[in-house]
Amino acid sequence: MLQEVECIFAETGFDNPDCKSCFCRSDEFNFMTDSELEQVTRNKFQVNYKAGEIIFKQGTQSTHCISFTHGTAKVYDEDRHGEIILKLIKPTEFITGYGMLFDNVHDYSVSAITNSSVCFVDFQLIEEILNHNNHFRKAFFTKIQQHNYFIQSRMINLLNKKNPGRIAGTLLYLSRDFYNSDSFVLHLTRKELTSLSVVSFDSLSRILNQFHEAELIWISGKRIKILNPVMLEKIWLNG
Repeated sequence: MLQEVECIFAETGFDNPDCKSCFCRSDEFNFMTDSELEQVTRNKFQVNYKAGEIIFKQGTQSTHCISFTHGTAKVYDEDRHGEIILKLIKPTEFITGYGMLFDNVHDYSVSAITNSSVCFVDFQLIEEILNHNNHFRKAFFTKIQQHNYFIQSRMINLLNKKNPGRIAGTLLYLSRDFYNSDSFVLHLTRKELTSLSVVSFDSLSRILNQFHEAELIWISGKRIKILNPVMLEKIWLNG
């Protein structure tokens, strides 16, 4: 479960300054040579964020990749109407942002949901390593494609669903992809849950109550337990 992973990271020193021996580094770093990891160690810097603090903001200059080592965060698009949460982040995600490759501007925002720690690596150094390390280059661009595909497919699915399907899909995403458990303590507020599901606050409350009464889920405060994932899957698929 996510909470257990965070505990393990905290006990073993997630702020290890040496990238070669740090197991909290993103998987993409496994494709770097020892000398490249030494370069990253010398040039990176680590920042700790409190829950709610912005890690980077949409529309600002994009200069660094981030390796997410501890905590949880949300990737979201924001405008005058509010925000839509595109994806949730947990260790050991590697985040580049679209803008680094064409306009040097962040095209979405990332902010901490819980107290978090992030390592920043200058994109100029990453670009230099990309030019000399074919294995890392493949892993780097594979990660970008996976990130883009996830957001694209998720948004298309949400737009094609009615509210019960959207909320069922969100619960399955939280259970299977984020917490890796049928029982979890929700880090998100109800408002953030509406942004993740792309529904109104009233619709979220009503449908969660209906799912609870139908014994598809159990809710007590922030604790949620998935009781009938098969039925939730049917609701998600049939929308």
